[in-house]
Formats: sequence, C-alpha cells, structure tokens
Amino acid sequence: RQHVDLVLVGLTSLSGKVLALDKTPLPNIVIQVVQLNPPLSPTRPAASASLPSNQNAGAVESAQGSLQPGLMAEYFQLAEAPDDFPSATDLQQPSIRRVDPQVNFAQSTGSFGQMELQINFYARWTGNLRIAKAGKYTFFLNSGNGSRFYLDGRQIVDNGGGHAEIAEYSELEKSGEIALNPGDHDLTVEFLQRERPGSCQFSWSGEAMPRQVVPVEVLFHHHEPQPPTAHESTSL
Repeated sequence: RQHVDLVLVGLTSLSGKVLALDKTPLPNIVIQVVQLNPPLSPTRPAASASLPSNQNAGAVESAQGSLQPGLMAEYFQLAEAPDDFPSATDLQQPSIRRVDPQVNFAQSTGSFGQMELQINFYARWTGNLRIAKAGKYTFFLNSGNGSRFYLDGRQIVDNGGGHAEIAEYSELEKSGEIALNPGDHDLTVEFLQRERPGSCQFSWSGEAMPRQVVPVEVLFHHHEPQPPTAHESTSL
C-alpha cells in the first residue's frame, strides 16, 4: 500500500470523488482525517489517504511534491506584431493563465487554443518533464511562428523568431537532442504568434520510443497561488 499526506488548513474542506489521472473513479481509496494538537501547520499532515497498490506512482509523487498534471500556460497579448521573443522586463501580467495538458495546437485561422487571443501574443509554458529512463531524447518544435524550448535552463531547440522568411501559413520545425537522467527536469516552451494563423506542437522521441507529442503523463507544474488575470481557466 502507498500513502499520500494531505494538509487541510483553516476552513478547508475535503469533498467529492477521487479520480485517477485518466478520470476513472478510485472507489477503494480510504481517507482518514485526524485532528492535530497543537493546531496543524503546513509541515504536519492533517489527513492520510491510503492508495491501492496499482495506483499510478507518478501521481503519488506529484501530490507529495505539490505538483499537478499539465503545464502552467501564460498568454500575453502584445500591442503589435513581435519581431522576437520579449524579455521578462517587457512583460506585465499575463492576459490569460491556465493549465494546458500538453503543447499541441494545430494551425487555426481563428482563436488559438479556444481562447480570445488570435494574433500578436506571446505564450510561455513552464513546469517539469518527468524522465523515467536514462537515455538520449530528441525534442521537436513545429510552429507557424517562432518557438523555442529550454530544459534545466539550457536551450535545446531554437525555432527562430517571427519566421518572416517562410511562406505565409507555412510551418517550420526544428529539433534538438540531449542525454537525460531519470527524474524531474525544469521545462520552458515559448511561442510567438504574429499576424498569421498560429500553430505550435511540442514532440519527442527516444531510444526505443517512437516520436509522439509529449504526453500529459510526463508533464507537471507547481500549483502555487498566482495574481488574478482577466481570464482564469484550465484546459485539463
């Protein structure tokens, strides 16, 4: 059996159904709530949930490490078409903040990712990439405008700025290879949308692993309180 410790602070309540990452119910989970004395603090658990032995181990580790599935996505509306990626000092509060399960957005002549944003914006996805097996991995960024990918602070893929050199509505793909050890690695994917239909797809392949869009099962983000934006949503 495996255990997950939950901390309920103040007037926090616990209710609802317990689901696995694939949304299937987990009816045989037992939740036992124990009041602590002295009053609980974030470093002392207030509840213990016993998980069946076949529960996803990654989900257990994520809960203990305050990690949630998917990537934190921040979208910034820009005043004009960007020539290159903006610096951190150029950015204010994001126009939209949400959790995206993966970076897999097909070309569209309308809104990007079912949002109000259409043109002239910058997107940034941050979180952790979980590697189960050591080896060499190849990462691909395919986008209609500029995109780039960083892992543990190192740039792995540079897919240009505005892609002004390619034909209208065309996509451009770049790739990069890196050897990785098992564990969680800090991840950042950036994307520029200019005055043309946008698309952005983040894929990978590995030793004995065929190419595929990087799946939600290996993508996590730290769940932390954030200042409100004009639109708060989740695509998970």
